[in-house]
Amino acid sequence: MAKNPEGLGTEDVEARIQAKLSSGEVSEEVVQNARLIFYLADVSRDRRLGTFEVRNALFQLGSSVTEESLAEIFQAADLDCDGVLDLSEFLELVRILKDSPLPTAPAKNSFIGLR
Repeated sequence: MAKNPEGLGTEDVEARIQAKLSSGEVSEEVVQNARLIFYLADVSRDRRLGTFEVRNALFQLGSSVTEESLAEIFQAADLDCDGVLDLSEFLELVRILKDSPLPTAPAKNSFIGLR
């Protein structure tokens, strides 16, 4: 099993994603789009996103987010409190953004599947 630097196996991350899909928490479309955005944003290629990478991804998606809002959203999505987001935590960030009033471009929301 491939491990990320914290030792969490990629199979564990995939199991958490499958649980989100099974529970109906996210759709397959949202997962597919989030995967693409996650991997494009992961400039360090360590399968984790830091705040800088998340900020850049949000900017590319047309979101204008303050440092304070980003810190709050990031902390809420960082379920294991390790200071970075794996893909399943990034899905949590997507869920938070879907429910938040942050300004985003409608076309970009449609791309990620947030409609």
